[in-house]
Amino acid sequence: MLHLRKDQLAALARARRRQQDERSGADEPGAPGDAPAPPAGELVLGCPRPGRLTRAARLAARQELQARLRPALDLPVYPAATAPQARVEVPPTPAPAARATTAGAPERGAGSPPREKLALEVVVLDERDQPLSGASVELRNGKGQALYERTGRDGQVRFEGLEDEPLTICLHELDEDAWVRIRQATLPDPESRSQASWRSAWAQGGAPSCHVAAEGDCISSIADRHGFFPETLWSIPENALLRRLRRSKNVLNPGDRVTIPARRRRAEPARAGWRHWLRRKGWPEILRLRFLTFGDEPRKGEPYVLSLTAAGGRKIEDRAGQTDGDGFLIESIPPDAATGRILLGAGEDQEEHELRLGCLAPADTVRGAQARLNNLGYPCGEEDGVLGGLTRAALKRFQRARGLEITGEIDAATQAELLARHLS
Repeated sequence: MLHLRKDQLAALARARRRQQDERSGADEPGAPGDAPAPPAGELVLGCPRPGRLTRAARLAARQELQARLRPALDLPVYPAATAPQARVEVPPTPAPAARATTAGAPERGAGSPPREKLALEVVVLDERDQPLSGASVELRNGKGQALYERTGRDGQVRFEGLEDEPLTICLHELDEDAWVRIRQATLPDPESRSQASWRSAWAQGGAPSCHVAAEGDCISSIADRHGFFPETLWSIPENALLRRLRRSKNVLNPGDRVTIPARRRRAEPARAGWRHWLRRKGWPEILRLRFLTFGDEPRKGEPYVLSLTAAGGRKIEDRAGQTDGDGFLIESIPPDAATGRILLGAGEDQEEHELRLGCLAPADTVRGAQARLNNLGYPCGEEDGVLGGLTRAALKRFQRARGLEITGEIDAATQAELLARHLS
């Protein structure tokens, strides 16, 4: 509100009357200079008639009046008024729709950079620290998804396109006792060159079963076929009767029943950007053959060539070497090796010996006694399981040479001596 002193109000009233007089005489002819001039020191105010102007116009006039009166009347200055702005209704911004994400990858913010994809490598070795080919490796994430690869000739697999998240590795076709992780190290080149294709993880385990031994079967070959460590399969309580009956895990009789338990899963924690070394336990098997002279002296330093074929007909690489100081040929062989031959010696004295691995019958059977007598140099003809005259004659010769009672029978003392001399 504008506050004026009494003399100011009088001057304002005189100015209003003068303006009204000028408006009333505007229709009469005359020069504008004919109007009487205001007294010296008075101000002429142009005050519009109230009720005909907008609020913005009234505020502007008030500001102008204040500016004109302040030098003469020493009035306070009011802040400048601005015309009210029209209100603009802005519709609310709709929430962004949910974006689809790649399975297994968390959603990122719009401004965040893409995550770096990494690789992971697994190396599978055997008991000799040699690369093991054909081993199936499982890589599993925390969402029940997995990747599967088989090792090549170098024993390695590489998984690409991985997030930096907790993972597990597993030789999923093997029981938990049949493999172990031996070491790990960071990858020199962890960056991925492709995208991972995750899928649902396979189930592992299964129900216990029974394996009926056939010709050529032994615990080592059966364990390899079913993914077990041989000692695990041989030592479970369900096979206790078989252990008492056969005593040696690699000497079975056709028809023997071997219980196969359900495989137990074990996984090792892993992260992308690392290389992991795993070892297959119980692989390969060790072949030990001893060569003696007719005087039971070891044939040491004899050159040999060993050729083997697996049960499915797969050819195994030949091995060459020499017998050791005790006359032993010792070689690592796959558990599924079935047949083979040995070329022993050189030149005109070279000998050829046929092998049927896993076919040695128990020593308490006629076939077992016949096989051991033939191998020890007491020929008894074909291993037909018949205790005939040729077999009895061979038994008597063996008993006489070993200082046993000469009976021509497969008695307990003869069985024990056959096992001791044959080493199996």
